[in-house]
Amino acid sequence: MTFRRYWRNWVNGMAAIDRPGSADQTYVEAIKARAGDELYRSTSFAVSANDIRKHAMAVYWPDKPPRLFWDEDYAKGTVWGGIVASEDFNPFAWALEGPGRFPMGLGNKRGRWLNALSDARYFVPIRPGDVIAATETLLDPYERSGASGRMLFVPTETRWTNQRGELVKTQRGEEVLLMPQEKPPATRRSQTLRPAPPEQAASSFAKSNPRFEDVEEGQALPPFERTTDLQYWNRFAAVNDEFEDIHMDADFAKARGDRDVLAMGHLRFSYMHSFLRLWIGDSGIIRRVSCQYRGIQYKGDTVTCRGNVVRKYAENAEHLVEIDLWVENQNGEKIGPGRALVALPSDKD
Repeated sequence: MTFRRYWRNWVNGMAAIDRPGSADQTYVEAIKARAGDELYRSTSFAVSANDIRKHAMAVYWPDKPPRLFWDEDYAKGTVWGGIVASEDFNPFAWALEGPGRFPMGLGNKRGRWLNALSDARYFVPIRPGDVIAATETLLDPYERSGASGRMLFVPTETRWTNQRGELVKTQRGEEVLLMPQEKPPATRRSQTLRPAPPEQAASSFAKSNPRFEDVEEGQALPPFERTTDLQYWNRFAAVNDEFEDIHMDADFAKARGDRDVLAMGHLRFSYMHSFLRLWIGDSGIIRRVSCQYRGIQYKGDTVTCRGNVVRKYAENAEHLVEIDLWVENQNGEKIGPGRALVALPSDKD
């Protein structure tokens, strides 16, 4: 999919979140002027084993999540030595006015915004009792033009550390501000989507819980599929404090021109992590996951995570596997292309 078609799908599909106020040029220049600024500095409450369990239940539902995230006795016997949080765990939800509540780093956002990218790198895991400190820095905003007009890309870099000063996570994110136009965007055209690919036989997939030596470049990974609705979204919203009208209120969504409520973009990011964890098992390590947010996921859509091994190599005493992965809908349209890097146990360890 070309860059132009990518953004036309989002903008004409009205997937952006509207914020009060006009995003005039003065507002745009004020954002650009803050390049290099620290947008927020925040500290979570202590993470509990119950927080970790509930988050895992939400993102793996309706299946039971891996025991690593909820069974202490089992987790003690793994390479982790105890319960750890899934890499996509959010320790900052439901913080009220105390520690952990994110201030709005850019003030009250104005105009129409959408998520474009999440690219996370993971280091030490989050464990029960950890207190996570986060900072977010604004990088250099830049403009692009497409069929739907001018857009301001607002990249940020987030850094998480624990109470011991250990690096937990870094993440580059990008949001896009859709800038005012003299002419309204063109109406959305109907699209002819390519058919979904034929199903592969289970025997053709790379085996789960692999060792490094088991993996071959070009192998396809076992898919992870969900047909989502409010049962899924409410659980995800509950563990992330993400109750937005566009995800919950069909009347609100239809008044904006959508046919129904839309799924959270970050839910597909979490599904990517679940997809990877179910393949690598409890002995593997997720080192990096990136996702571009494309297209719209409506209530009732079936989304499937797929991936292929593109490279395997040893570096810094780890045995690494690079994966081309994506989320596609029931029509075979990729709505979340990305990449991942995992470390696997090896016979040489």
